Amino acid sequence: MHELRAKRGGGRLSHTFLPVDGADETQLIQVVSVAPSAEDALIFVAQFDRLMDSLDDPVDRLIVLWKLEERNNPEIARCLGCSLRAVERRLSHIRKRVEGDNPVDP
Repeated sequence: MHELRAKRGGGRLSHTFLPVDGADETQLIQVVSVAPSAEDALIFVAQFDRLMDSLDDPVDRLIVLWKLEERNNPEIARCLGCSLRAVERRLSHIRKRVEGDNPVDP
């Protein structure tokens, strides 16, 4: 998990320098990524709790938790003693449930 974080930036600040509109190119602004707010974290927890409550099968709940731990599908299949295709099928059903609970506006 720590190796993946390092590859993705590891939560470090990213520094991108862009010219400010209407300013000469020597003037730069620093764009910094920030951690989610407390409100964003609460919203995530509430949505996650709703998702977990909506999953009747304990195996589906376990798969969701393992995906949050950044386990890959073949690893999950080995842990469950099932085929990779079975894990992919379950994930597809879980995604459809999530999308059904959070429709995207056209």
